[in-house]
Amino acid sequence: MLSKHRIIHLVFIVAVFAFSLAIWIQFKNGLSLFAWRDVLLMLGLSIFSIALFFFSAFVFSSKEICAVFAAFLAGFLAVFAPERESWLGAFLAFLLLFYAQRRMAGSIQNRLKVSFYPLLLFGGSSMVTAMAILFGFASYFYPINLEKLQLKGNSLDRLVSLAEPFIGPRIPGYQKGMTVDELLKANINSSIEQSLGGISGAIPAGSLPFAIPPQALQGIKISQALIDKEIQNELNKQKTELGKKLGIEITGKENFSELVSSLFNSYVNRYLSPYKEFLPLVVAVSVFLTFKSFGFFVNRFALLIAWILAQILMAANVIKKQTETVDKEILGVWDPNKINLEAKK
Repeated sequence: MLSKHRIIHLVFIVAVFAFSLAIWIQFKNGLSLFAWRDVLLMLGLSIFSIALFFFSAFVFSSKEICAVFAAFLAGFLAVFAPERESWLGAFLAFLLLFYAQRRMAGSIQNRLKVSFYPLLLFGGSSMVTAMAILFGFASYFYPINLEKLQLKGNSLDRLVSLAEPFIGPRIPGYQKGMTVDELLKANINSSIEQSLGGISGAIPAGSLPFAIPPQALQGIKISQALIDKEIQNELNKQKTELGKKLGIEITGKENFSELVSSLFNSYVNRYLSPYKEFLPLVVAVSVFLTFKSFGFFVNRFALLIAWILAQILMAANVIKKQTETVDKEILGVWDPNKINLEAKK
């Protein structure tokens, strides 16, 4: 029958393997580099995995901790095993994780009380680097193509909603959520109102921002249908000119977020196509550095989760704090009389 300690160890191994498998399957098959939910999911699963690494340092032996690390790397290799380079990435990550384990074990043994915070200095950085290496290698094998690097139309909606209060005053006639057609039409109507000066009646030639056929001007009021037709012609003309300036095709139904996304996609297709052979390496290095740059926050969130998990398990009597006597060697002046007195006691 398995002991309680062994059962907990197996639970950790299964949990870490499940987290790892979820991370790399999602990364390989369903990740969009510009979908915030996908990125947050990857980051969250990584933080929980590191939290389990932190917690393992307190309750398991060195061999048992290495088994936990191996379970995480097994999840990575289960997805990327066909790629020979992935084995190198897993080996480098294991070396860093093993080094982190030795440093954490030394820190724990040298302290009289259980404390999670020192692990940030002893092993935390190495674990983040190991995770960044795995993400770097996974990014190198990621099926990079220009379509994968393109922004979806609604990818920047939240960012644009925050920027719209600053955008509005700088774009005449712009209001929140406007499409290109609505913005251009609002500006055209504004020009008409300024040209007419608010006066209805006969409209002399040249007073509108567009050309009206001379036969339509016979000293009579211009019909609304004719005005609408000329507004639509002017609208189409301005859309065409704007599309040529920006180098994209504009339908008029795009909002500001979709327009920025189209500009980005056009830039990707125009300037990155000649260098697509180097994209995997560039993306791999970029992902590695990006994950490392978030290491400060990743470590602290992971450590907080590990501490909370320890409190929950202690409250459930799954684990408990224990004290033990440790004998250690010291150097001092040798005094045989003192030794004899202690022996008599």
